[in-house]
Amino acid sequence: MVTTRSASNKQFSINKQLNPSNQQSIKWEKVLYKHQSFPDNYTDEALFLDQLRTNVNVVKYSLIEATRGGSIIMSQIDLVVIYLGKLF
Repeated sequence: MVTTRSASNKQFSINKQLNPSNQQSIKWEKVLYKHQSFPDNYTDEALFLDQLRTNVNVVKYSLIEATRGGSIIMSQIDLVVIYLGKLF
């Protein structure tokens, strides 16, 4: 069975043989512009988690930096609480 499809004046042909004795395996490609017999959210098991990037933008803070940042936030919260306490 030959399926042809034209897009922007180009001919594309895909040959599929569906004989049970001689089945041709269709290779999955990570492209969305090409019609494939796989669902859109399919991922090949050989490529699964291949491009996973963990903790790329991690910023490590020292204890002094974390304490300084926490004290700035707590002083602002304390000022709001004191203002609301005096207001009511």
